[in-house]
Amino acid sequence: MPRFVDMGLVPEEKIPALGEVIAGIIRLRSSILPWIAIATMILVWVLVPQTGHRLEELDWAIDHDELGFGGWWYLCVSRPIFQVFLFGWLWRIVILAALLKRILRLGLKIVAPHPDRLGGLGFIEGFPTIFAPLAFACSCVLASKWAHEVTWHGVHVQSFRMQAVIYIALSLVLCISPLLVFIPFLRKQKRKAVAEYSQLIARHGRLVHQQWMEGRPVSDRTILEAPELGPTCDIGAIFEAVKSMRIIPFTRKSLLAIAIPAGLPLLAVFLMEIPIGELIGKILKALL
Repeated sequence: MPRFVDMGLVPEEKIPALGEVIAGIIRLRSSILPWIAIATMILVWVLVPQTGHRLEELDWAIDHDELGFGGWWYLCVSRPIFQVFLFGWLWRIVILAALLKRILRLGLKIVAPHPDRLGGLGFIEGFPTIFAPLAFACSCVLASKWAHEVTWHGVHVQSFRMQAVIYIALSLVLCISPLLVFIPFLRKQKRKAVAEYSQLIARHGRLVHQQWMEGRPVSDRTILEAPELGPTCDIGAIFEAVKSMRIIPFTRKSLLAIAIPAGLPLLAVFLMEIPIGELIGKILKALL
């Protein structure tokens, strides 16, 4: 969060308000109410028969029509622990989205021609990588279930192709969702900047035309002699930088940082039906 201040995005008079925003988010993060809600959902998940004792995953733990120790351990310990971490991470996504939304309300001062093409907000592109462990962990759980189906129930691995695509897509949407609050703001700021810099370019161009094409003296030469604008080609480059400003606050690199961890465990499942050892043997035999 210091980057918002270091980059000059938060107006100086709003820095105390930024501190209040962060303090409010810390209170929200430390609140016990969300964890009570999470514990309640998990308890219901355990106690409701349709999601508890009758799970297909518990067939292996049933002995003489009764659930054995391993089944109860899975039902009351292993799975609840995983669900605590899962819902905890989801809650962190909500908290980050709330934090960014509140920071936007402070009236950020972006610089449209900034080289990062996000008005100085380029550092937020790395935020989704925070949730890469979540995508990877959930993918491992999903991959283990599919591997069980393939190994013990004869399910063809290709039947999971659509599910894998949907999971990776949902992971991407979920992990980048906090950044989506910036899209309306960036769209508005870009539209405003293009209009303002277009007027500046037009004024500068008229004065250049008046001096060099019409041969008439220019009474107010401030804009022509401004070193920060430079010659006509330089001010044109500034306008092109404004026009190239992005309204999408993430890049392909941001998406890959989520898609790769989400896809690697699933890829291992799809490789189960490929005779890797046999292929490697044939390659080595051909080469040697």
